Amino acid sequence: DSTNIRTLLRIKKQNKGRDFAQEVIVDGGAIDSSRIISLLNESPENIMAKLQSTIYSDLIKEGFEGYIATESASLLEKLSDNYIMELMKGSKLFTFGPEKILSYIYAKETEIKVIRIIMVGKLNNIAEEVIRERLRDIYV
Repeated sequence: DSTNIRTLLRIKKQNKGRDFAQEVIVDGGAIDSSRIISLLNESPENIMAKLQSTIYSDLIKEGFEGYIATESASLLEKLSDNYIMELMKGSKLFTFGPEKILSYIYAKETEIKVIRIIMVGKLNNIAEEVIRERLRDIYV
């Protein structure tokens, strides 16, 4: 769902149409893909209001407020990643099962993403505060 919401914002920013949205929006989330596609012509404020009834209401509210203020989806992406990481941290309670392996893989991918954010920020002389804002939560 979070991927579809971020994709919706990217489609809107690129002024792509409904046909393109139907190709790239993924089925299978808690929010029906047709509902997300129907929001394509809405303003970010209306999208935020219409998705407030979902399980992602806090993430959507804060992420869309950041998007409206900056026209960048980076805060929404960070919040989505942090939300997933919180779900993965719950796997510490499982003794056996695939949850541990999936959590480990996601944690490693997040660590790589954090290193990439730092390195690209340093290479492009981005202020340290801006780099810190973009860092994701890690597993530990």
